[in-house]
Amino acid sequence: MTKEGIPITCEADITFKIDDRFLDKDGNVRIKSPVQGHVSPIDDEAIEAALEEGVKIPYPYTDEAVFKAATSMWVRIRQLDHQEQLRKWTGRVMIGNVEGALRTILYDYWLDDLMQPEDPSRRHPRDKVQERLEQKLQDSLPVGNSIGARILKVELGQIDVDARTKEGDEKKVSMQWVEAWQAVGRQRADERLADGEAALARLQAEQVLAQAEMALALIDAVRPFSVGDVETFSSYELAAHFVETLWWLSYSPRTQAFLPPS
Repeated sequence: MTKEGIPITCEADITFKIDDRFLDKDGNVRIKSPVQGHVSPIDDEAIEAALEEGVKIPYPYTDEAVFKAATSMWVRIRQLDHQEQLRKWTGRVMIGNVEGALRTILYDYWLDDLMQPEDPSRRHPRDKVQERLEQKLQDSLPVGNSIGARILKVELGQIDVDARTKEGDEKKVSMQWVEAWQAVGRQRADERLADGEAALARLQAEQVLAQAEMALALIDAVRPFSVGDVETFSSYELAAHFVETLWWLSYSPRTQAFLPPS
């Protein structure tokens, strides 16, 4: 579920292995190095062929991690004839850790944010979700964890609106979800518009007050020149007085925001 309650689906690829980490005598985390000359199979066919021949040099591991993985059976569904009645260590990583963590993280986001198109100039929320998921999994499977697994990499796939019902029928999202989604979207848009209009109104009001203050100050500045004999004042004196008034106005909190520094 997203933040507004819309059901979504998301694929996650988690690369993990039997734990090869251990703590040295100083309590620092160390990782066992692969045996020199050992070339790991890179695809399913190569792995299958290697297993048939017999693995002479296994991947690095710790005895404790192998023991925990071999004995960490999880009774997920208490039905003996159910195909998912038991889960081994791999299932515990994916179902027990990944699904719960991903559900919790996705609930923090609005659907609009998760479904927005890619923009090279800004970071997509999906990248943040992936980063948070990887960190949460790393924290949940430290050295010596009960499953004997180590997370290597987390990749998040496409996020889509879930169009399936509990029975598995392919249907469109019900109208109540759509209406709720649209209502929340309109509310958020109205709030942004109201905030923007209020900010614009405040700015315009400040501009009007600043202009009024400047106009009154300049009128006061030139008033002496309009009374009496104008010929006794030179144009230089008028300009100098005018500039001096602008200089003093630049120190006013209201007008300084609208006067250029020069």
